[in-house]
Amino acid sequence: MPNGMEQAFRELVLPRVEETPREEASKLVLEGMRSGRHLGDAIQDAIESLPASKTKRLRSWIDQLSDFEDWIAYAKAGWRMEESRSRSAFARPGDRIFVVAPSAEERKDHPSSSAVAAAAGAGQACLVGTRGNDMLVYEITKSA
Repeated sequence: MPNGMEQAFRELVLPRVEETPREEASKLVLEGMRSGRHLGDAIQDAIESLPASKTKRLRSWIDQLSDFEDWIAYAKAGWRMEESRSRSAFARPGDRIFVVAPSAEERKDHPSSSAVAAAAGAGQACLVGTRGNDMLVYEITKSA
């Protein structure tokens, strides 16, 4: 697995798996990792061995990987996220996410709503406004 993809798996999928250890798919991934499997292989094993109904959330997290990689690129460029809630792997509808640009000029080329949703652990986010010269405000509209 390429380095960027491994980072995305570790930063996006692993915290969500660790926060849902009672779900059968997450349990299988964690057991695979404890037995020495790489995260990506353990995820693939879970998806291949369980019915689709039991891996729905896991597959939706995988679907968010490209959006999350977009967020990683923004984060490397100096963008940061501040949340209006205690940190969890999942954001809930109504949560506000504050995204701070490295400068007011760079705010124009801001992260997509889907990149912010993926980074915040949500299914969907919507840009609802700005605060100051360098901050964008997103609201979570759908859980992951």
